[in-house]
Formats: sequence, C-alpha cells, structure tokens
Amino acid sequence: MCEFWQDDRQHYACCQFADQEALEHEAESFDCEHCPVAEHLESLDTDNRRAWDLAHTLGQRFLVDNHALGPVLVSVMDGMDLDDRIDLVRRLNLIYDVLVPKG
Repeated sequence: MCEFWQDDRQHYACCQFADQEALEHEAESFDCEHCPVAEHLESLDTDNRRAWDLAHTLGQRFLVDNHALGPVLVSVMDGMDLDDRIDLVRRLNLIYDVLVPKG
C-alpha cells in the first residue's frame, strides 16, 4: 500500500491533492468515480482514514504559513486519552514519512 502513495499517487489528477485554483478551473480533470486515490482512501479502516483526513487538513498551507498546525492538533487531541493520542501521532508520522520521505 505504501508503494502506491510514494510512487504512483502523483501520476493521477486527484482533487484530494489539488489546489483551489485547479478545482475551480480544471474540474473536468478529476474523475472521482475512477480515481485510484479515492479507491485507496475508501479501503482505509476508520482509524487510518481519520488520520489521513487529519494529515490532509494539517498539511494545508494556511495552517503551516500561519504557524497554526500545533494549536489545531492540540485541539483535535483534546479529550483523547494518552493511548489514542499516541496512536494518532504514530499514524500521522507514518503518513508523513510516506508522503514526504527523508532526503
């Protein structure tokens, strides 16, 4: 599964990775019904899908540029027990390592 996200995903036009301009002006480029990215996302279990959605949200430029990622993550984790927090951070780390590999 990681091979798809590391090697293949970038070869598909997917609205999950498009910027607002592409969504507005190139909507015909996205075929969600036959999108391999959408298929892979649909195959994720609940915990992994939640982590994926959160990673996608946290990676948005607005949060990064405004140094708001930390506070948003803290608010998301508010009310979670320690084991759930650790589990979520591990999942986010894995997603990050796959999508943004070192070196």
